[in-house]
Amino acid sequence: MRSASVSAAPREMTNTFLLNPDDDIVIIDPAGEFGLLAEAFGGGNTLFGPESGTYLNPLDLADVSGQTRPKQLALKIEAVLALCAASMAEGNEGLTDTERSVISRCVEAAYLECDAEGRTPQLQDFYDALRRQPESEARVVALRFERYVTGALSMFNHQSNISFDRRITCIGLRELPDNMRAFGVIAALEAVRNRMFYNHERGGTTWLYVDEV
Repeated sequence: MRSASVSAAPREMTNTFLLNPDDDIVIIDPAGEFGLLAEAFGGGNTLFGPESGTYLNPLDLADVSGQTRPKQLALKIEAVLALCAASMAEGNEGLTDTERSVISRCVEAAYLECDAEGRTPQLQDFYDALRRQPESEARVVALRFERYVTGALSMFNHQSNISFDRRITCIGLRELPDNMRAFGVIAALEAVRNRMFYNHERGGTTWLYVDEV
């Protein structure tokens, strides 16, 4: 992972691309400054926003299919815990032990139900599982996720329609509302972590650049 100034970052990304032909490069780009660089090298320039038509499912398993089911679930529970924390980024609250337990239970329930239907769960499935729980904490967590499941901010409640099959991919978050930026970064990082597992299995390295850390 690298954090670099705007002037130094393109030079380093270019050097990495040229010197490591078997590796992947992913750029998390909140300000939309590196998309043209990715395109210049034949890479993907993906923009997320309410009207972008680009979707990223944080519960996707496409690049971690080689992991055992317990490992997959552990990774996704951790990801949803981070997403829940990101949804609280405006405040100084922390997740309670009860909330963590409820989240873990509902992530597993969403995968179990969707496995039986032969499909990959989405945030909607996790949200529905939360609403079925008896604890009041489950309703609180469900409310935090509600805006990401319905309405204009639901671009993370779809199956992913992007891939990391090019050597360099830029994920632009400029069009995300400010109060959704932390959630978007965590969702993007989860997709990158999936890709890191995939690249590791094939003997490759994943270079991650995060602008404006």
